[in-house]
Amino acid sequence: MQMPDMIPSQSSQIASFGYDANSQTLHVTFKRGGHYSYSGVPTEKLERMKAADSHGGFLHSEIKPHHPFTKHS
Repeated sequence: MQMPDMIPSQSSQIASFGYDANSQTLHVTFKRGGHYSYSGVPTEKLERMKAADSHGGFLHSEIKPHHPFTKHS
């Protein structure tokens, strides 16, 4: 799996996140370990996540309930 450039996060939960525009996939690496990819995320949501006061809060409310995910080891 090719990883996009990852953006460091100041979140208490998220270490970094990145986005593959071609596949509309959001990649998230958590501080406690684990990497997840969320599919079908439009670019506009990525921009809103970048601007959010809380990356973890945005992920929990706007991404997780609406986009299927895959957990990677």
